[in-house]
Amino acid sequence: MRRFYNQLGWICGKNMFFLIVFSMAAVLAAAPPDPPPASRYAPIADLATQVDYHIGMLEKALDTSADEYNELKQKTVSKNAGMLAVLALVIGNHDQDHGLKASAGQVLAAAERLAAVANDPAAARAEFTRIKTAIAGEAADGGGPAASLKWRKVADLEGLMKQVQFLNSRLKRSVKGSKLKSQADKTTAYSATLAAIAQATLADTSDVENPADLDKWYQFCAEMRDAAGEVNQAIHQQDEESVQAAMEKLKASCDACHAVFEEDQL
Repeated sequence: MRRFYNQLGWICGKNMFFLIVFSMAAVLAAAPPDPPPASRYAPIADLATQVDYHIGMLEKALDTSADEYNELKQKTVSKNAGMLAVLALVIGNHDQDHGLKASAGQVLAAAERLAAVANDPAAARAEFTRIKTAIAGEAADGGGPAASLKWRKVADLEGLMKQVQFLNSRLKRSVKGSKLKSQADKTTAYSATLAAIAQATLADTSDVENPADLDKWYQFCAEMRDAAGEVNQAIHQQDEESVQAAMEKLKASCDACHAVFEEDQL
């Protein structure tokens, strides 16, 4: 009997060893791919336009008394702070030069903190001031420490997916006929932001429940990023046929992702 248990312990130990080895191999095999240069999918000037937009939205939401700072405004602050964090992450890793690159780490850190304290008006205003201070190039006088610009989770995934729906809806309405030209300043920013969200969420695997699905997650995020980048390029070129073809690719990437990852999981 003792011999049996010794053999069983050896077998279990051996199986556990191979299980660990195989698990480590699976993790390594599912490592996120290196991203392409950001200029291929999201020109930095287009991202800067969206930074200005979200700063304006935060200014409006926070310019109110504590009594008027209701749940809706708290959600607005949290949502726009999350988007600023994503934009700062991509801008900080961008291959193109821009004045915002130098302050990207400070903006990212303050945006993450702002999202976390969005229910506290005083704390939220303090973090928003740090964001504006960093963008103004005065980080040393109160912008706060810089956050790591390593690709990682920087915003709530559910909130980002709602932003994807919002931006995609606006994009679809504004890239046809005469609107392709008249709305180009906005739609280039929308499409670049969609690409930035896809690249940022590629590194956020916290909601992927099955490790075997990691490669699919990376694939779908990359496909969304690249399709949004194609939309952006076609808008810049004022090529409506190419815009519509790229929009179909963008839709296909979203549909394929939702076929594997249920919407309530994201």
